[in-house]
Amino acid sequence: MCGIIGIFQNKDQVTEQLLEVMAAETSHRGPDNTGVFITKKNQLGFAHNRLSILDLSPAGNQPMMDKENNNVIVFNGEIYNFKNLKTDLEAKGVFFRSNCDTEVLLKLYNTIKEKLPTELNGMFAFCIYDKNKKKLFLARDRVGIKPLYYTFKNGNFAFASEIKPLLKLKWVSKEINFQALDTYFRMGYIPHRMSIFKSIKKLEPAHILTFDLETFQLEEASYWKLPKADFSLVSADKNQLVDQLESHLTKSVALRRLSDVPIGCFLSGGLDSSLVANIMAKQSNTPIKTFNISFDIGKYDESSYARIVAKDIKSDHIEHSITINAVKTLNRLVDNFDEPFADSSQIPTFLVSEIARKYVTVVLSGDGGDELFGGYNWYSWLLSLQQTKNKLNNLAPLITFIANKIPLQFKGKHYISQLNETIADQLENRVGFVSNREKCKLYSKNNTELHINNEMSTYISDSLNISQSNNSLLDHLSRLDFKTYLPDDILVKVDRASMATSLETRVPWLDHELVEFAFSLPSTWKINNGQKKYLPKQLAKKVLPKTLKLDRKQGFSIPLREWMKDDLGDMLDDALDNSLNSFFDLNYIKDKLTEHSSGKKDNSKFLYSILNFALWYHRYYN
Repeated sequence: MCGIIGIFQNKDQVTEQLLEVMAAETSHRGPDNTGVFITKKNQLGFAHNRLSILDLSPAGNQPMMDKENNNVIVFNGEIYNFKNLKTDLEAKGVFFRSNCDTEVLLKLYNTIKEKLPTELNGMFAFCIYDKNKKKLFLARDRVGIKPLYYTFKNGNFAFASEIKPLLKLKWVSKEINFQALDTYFRMGYIPHRMSIFKSIKKLEPAHILTFDLETFQLEEASYWKLPKADFSLVSADKNQLVDQLESHLTKSVALRRLSDVPIGCFLSGGLDSSLVANIMAKQSNTPIKTFNISFDIGKYDESSYARIVAKDIKSDHIEHSITINAVKTLNRLVDNFDEPFADSSQIPTFLVSEIARKYVTVVLSGDGGDELFGGYNWYSWLLSLQQTKNKLNNLAPLITFIANKIPLQFKGKHYISQLNETIADQLENRVGFVSNREKCKLYSKNNTELHINNEMSTYISDSLNISQSNNSLLDHLSRLDFKTYLPDDILVKVDRASMATSLETRVPWLDHELVEFAFSLPSTWKINNGQKKYLPKQLAKKVLPKTLKLDRKQGFSIPLREWMKDDLGDMLDDALDNSLNSFFDLNYIKDKLTEHSSGKKDNSKFLYSILNFALWYHRYYN
């Protein structure tokens, strides 16, 4: 796991000093070595921060050059099938100087050029300088586990693993992208190709990008997509599918155990991490290390479930009980996330990473299973709404009338009011940050750019084409989350929070062969008679302890509601200064804070999104 940086400047020279200044911004991603490369004409330069995982010798340092073919690479990630690829190349007479996956990437590119990503099983973001073609070739892994940002202006081009290094370039503007900002307030993260800055974009997952050093032309293309659901599998044998799932996950875990440094596993006690830890323990001749954190507020402490699994697999279980200093932790995370980010699970993810890093350099996590197998509660919620709407047929006007007459305290009012809304409206409502209606009150009336954007609804409808497809609603929802929420929230959280501690996190559930298997399954194998993650639970019944409650949905959760009444609420109140008047009606936010503090309504997610933006804004502009 590393940090990568590259610059091509059309007129100004690239200097070693500039590269080192940029690399210093991502030193946490690779504290073991920093290397730079500059072409003879000083137009192109690379920098690399290395976290040594495979071949710990200097032979694995980057930027790495292939002297025979004059190509240079900077690479972030891991290629899990690199040994097989290396064996194939050696059989063709290719000579290697190291035992690392980086050199395999470089040598394989010489053979298959831009088809390279299709042969890789791994998580990756890399750039290869092809001297003969006078081109840069960039690629990002299929799911978007590893980040890659880029910027382009007047023939100048640069890329990096994080945004901070790119802001060191004098030709990169810090002008805010208001479309991205509006989307952040609605979704809690910034999806798609956008970043918070107009001048900086993300390379999307499963995409390649080429930059011609002579014509200054950029070309971007996709190299992989999800398979269609195979409806013939509706009648497949359950036991055979469970065996296939176990085989895929077993192979994925085995590949991700490849390491020349100590390795462990996050264990929350939830279904996904428990299955990963169980399989990992079976493959190891010695007890594996598992990591969990517990909190001083009882209802958020599920460490007992992690202990059940740890005892069953006989792991060396490391559990820390934590009293969290939320203010201190959040202040640190703002520097590592580069953009406003409102997923509060960033805090426990960082804290468990910080503990794990004291013992290991690599961990396996259970992320990804919910998107693959219908694990989120809101999937069941929307499916229930859709089924009820289908039964009621054309009674929408009556439903609206009834919903408006029902008292606020009536338990089913929210459910009934949702029945007359479109799928897109329901998708927006489930996020729980700032609704399309509420933003009119939140945003400053002087900021017309924020008011006119409607990126979220546009993106949902464009991505799903809900009314034009024969696929099930669950299939639509999980594919949308796989395309947006997974790479732009979940994986951003895991990457930034773990890399802030120089810890590499690997995600077995997101092996692309396992992903393809999951999305080929009809929805009935994911939610069956109301039971979420049906197929993984059948596997869990086979291999996990009977005392483990499989229907829980907790993970590493935090007492956000309580914090926003206490320290984080005070932190937000302090952050609401006049510099934010151009964005918000500050009185509206303070009213929401008062309402929350008094216990009248839980506004914690809304307030946390505002707090994170305010901290980010002060960090970058004040």
